[in-house]
Amino acid sequence: MSRTSYKSTEPTIPSTTEELTNTQFITLMNWYSSNNKSDMSVKYFQEYLTKQKIECTTERIIAFVSLHPNIGYLCRIQMRGAKLPESSVRWLANNVESFRTFIKPLDVYNDRPKNTEKVEKPTLNIQDRMKRQVSKCLGELEGCLDEVILSNFKKMPPTLVVMREHQIKGPQAQQIITWFKRIRDEYRLAHSATDIDLRDAYSNFTKPQLNKLADYCDQIISDSLLIVKESMATRSPRKRKRQLPEQIAKRVQYQLKYEELGLISLEPKQMVGASHAWTYHTKTRMLTLHVADDAAGLSFKGTTVKNTNAALCVSKKLRKPKDTLQEVMNGGKTITKKLMESLSTKPARYKNRLNKETIIIRCHK
Repeated sequence: MSRTSYKSTEPTIPSTTEELTNTQFITLMNWYSSNNKSDMSVKYFQEYLTKQKIECTTERIIAFVSLHPNIGYLCRIQMRGAKLPESSVRWLANNVESFRTFIKPLDVYNDRPKNTEKVEKPTLNIQDRMKRQVSKCLGELEGCLDEVILSNFKKMPPTLVVMREHQIKGPQAQQIITWFKRIRDEYRLAHSATDIDLRDAYSNFTKPQLNKLADYCDQIISDSLLIVKESMATRSPRKRKRQLPEQIAKRVQYQLKYEELGLISLEPKQMVGASHAWTYHTKTRMLTLHVADDAAGLSFKGTTVKNTNAALCVSKKLRKPKDTLQEVMNGGKTITKKLMESLSTKPARYKNRLNKETIIIRCHK
């Protein structure tokens, strides 16, 4: 049997009652994973189970650690007195609970007389069960997000498998979408550096890393949308006629053309389902970029643009409308993507309503 190679001196745990920062936590996990072999993770997890009075065979522990290689190091850091981040505590608790389900717990107190009185268990209604199910799934999905960070953004754990294991249905998937949209928007705001507090909070991540985290959240949202579509397909609701883009955009007010700059507007129906759309207000010289919140694309309710991502939508006043609008109409996706950042004017309040003085310049599907 090969001897385990690891350093004799473990890293110092910060002497504070406060929660570990991301940098401290990642540094500790990197040390344990790079300086120990998998059997040390088994040993640490076994010590943690003994402390929790959970008895089982070593074979079961080895099998479980092979699925979650870092769980033993997480237990070791907690047993040494560190206060783990909230998402890691939740991930550890959910995995310990999962560990209980596939082992037969041994009765540690066999010598004690068993209580013959029947204890009434509290009954859970459907809503409570759904909340508990979603909470466990969210904890494991946030654990997947931690694994992405701990692997130095090389591993991207499949999230659809996690949701399948927890038997997530359509209504629960909607809650997961809401949760990870908030996290994704936070990463994007930190990337844009418009919020000073967020910029400082995520200063240990580079901009490409923040982009990868936001993209991973988008993956979770896309997988959740797939479950929503599947749940809608399995049930038989009242048949609802699908609206065509012409019907969705029939009440939209817009300006047909603007002769001063030689602009001719696109039809509003072309904005329906688009991922990006550019509009120009002829009276205020305001150029607006509308960005869809998810893969469903932009839509309309009346004359209001719906399903937009407020963190990415922006409006700016143009000093040289003719030159800038030519770039929007003729430039490629890369040019138009960086166009707003290149404008020196300050961003104005984003307005998602079109009116009779609005020209639809361009749409990207």
